[in-house]
Amino acid sequence: MKASIEVQYVTAQTTYTIEITINGNSQSATYTTSSSADVDTILTDLETDINAMTGDHAQITVTKLANSLELTSSIAMDIHAEGGLDNRGLTVVEDEVASVSLLPLKSVHGRTVKIINTAAAADTYWAKFEAHDGVSGEGYWEETISPSASPGINDSTLPHELINTGVNAFTFKELDYENRLVGDDKTNPHPSFVDQKISAGFFHNNRLGFLSQDNVIMSQSGDFFNFYFKSSQTCILNLTQLILAVHLLNRRLFMQHCLQHKVLSCFLKINSSLCLPMLVC
Repeated sequence: MKASIEVQYVTAQTTYTIEITINGNSQSATYTTSSSADVDTILTDLETDINAMTGDHAQITVTKLANSLELTSSIAMDIHAEGGLDNRGLTVVEDEVASVSLLPLKSVHGRTVKIINTAAAADTYWAKFEAHDGVSGEGYWEETISPSASPGINDSTLPHELINTGVNAFTFKELDYENRLVGDDKTNPHPSFVDQKISAGFFHNNRLGFLSQDNVIMSQSGDFFNFYFKSSQTCILNLTQLILAVHLLNRRLFMQHCLQHKVLSCFLKINSSLCLPMLVC
């Protein structure tokens, strides 16, 4: 578990406190400011107190940055921080926050935080800190994949490529399909051909497409082997995975396609004498 404890402002003759609870046991780090106290003084004193903690608390690793402390522990911990005149001079960010605006300005490289936004699961996403020096300090937050989500699909079970390497010479090998880089199974699910058979493949309007069961699954535009959203917060059709599902009379539909005048035509075979056309521009 990780946490970021950030000094928001400094006031003299006030107390800054960090309370850490592990397995029901609470220990505190406290510093009362003098008239000449600054951010570095507060953080240094609090860091010393945390490093002096005992028991399970002794497993906490502390990294001091310019205006914050980064805490890491292999044991789950609950942290409360307060300070200043209104007790808002010292704040803590643990594994999740309600808004991206609450993320610390500086952190350690690779730190991930869950952004809740609202009660709806579809509004939730993960952000990862990218430090400019690859270690800690200044940097930026970018959207990333949930730590509990699998990174992607299995290249060995997907369509391969056949390359003509010379006269009567060919190489058959796996393609490098793009991993899922953001979201989770709710906000950026696997393409629907996963665990199903792919019956056909085609290129259309700068996309790679597959037919699988009732679905037409198409890649990102210009990114043939990427079947995931580039952002779990984006639902713009021409920037994201395109999936068209057709269900009719609860029948399993057989699909064929043809390309004509930049229009993708899918014919749905209901029985031996009935086929229904479907167009996808």
